[in-house]
Amino acid sequence: MIIPILTAFLTFIGVLAMVGSGRINPDFAWISAGVAGCSTGFVVLAYLVTQDRLRDTPEPRVYKVRLPIAMATVKRALKTFYEKRNRWRINYEDKQTGEIQASFYITDDSLSELAWAIGSERIEKTINLTLFLVAKPNSVTELRLHWKVDAEYSRLDCNLIIDATTSALHDALIEVQEAQLKGRKQ
Repeated sequence: MIIPILTAFLTFIGVLAMVGSGRINPDFAWISAGVAGCSTGFVVLAYLVTQDRLRDTPEPRVYKVRLPIAMATVKRALKTFYEKRNRWRINYEDKQTGEIQASFYITDDSLSELAWAIGSERIEKTINLTLFLVAKPNSVTELRLHWKVDAEYSRLDCNLIIDATTSALHDALIEVQEAQLKGRKQ
């Protein structure tokens, strides 16, 4: 992310230096600098979209926890996770396939100053999680997460919740895994 911004800044400085040396007409210099800024904006936007795609379908993780225990741990972690007044709602659960679907609803009123432009003071955002727990040999469970975000203007707060939830799920499963390994040693 720093490379596109640095490139635009250096291009802008280069154009201004050429204007200062008399090589470019000053009227065209601002156009060149504006084009550099716009191209940088598109590169940054493409980078953010790529990061969102990677966040929405992370690599599966494996835990040395049996499937029923992993499923109970994941459900407990989702039910106890909260952000302000919002919580995860478990919409669907299938113990046979190890699938859990949950939703998180956010009401964003940070854009209230732009109500004239967006038509409302509050924006509803939804994060949908489809989670698969797959039993593997030797009491190992694989966790697959698939996120779907419905946010009209900005998904930054959704990304923070996704990161925090992913971390909470990972921490809960690691804690159970370590407790099982500790119990086996005794």
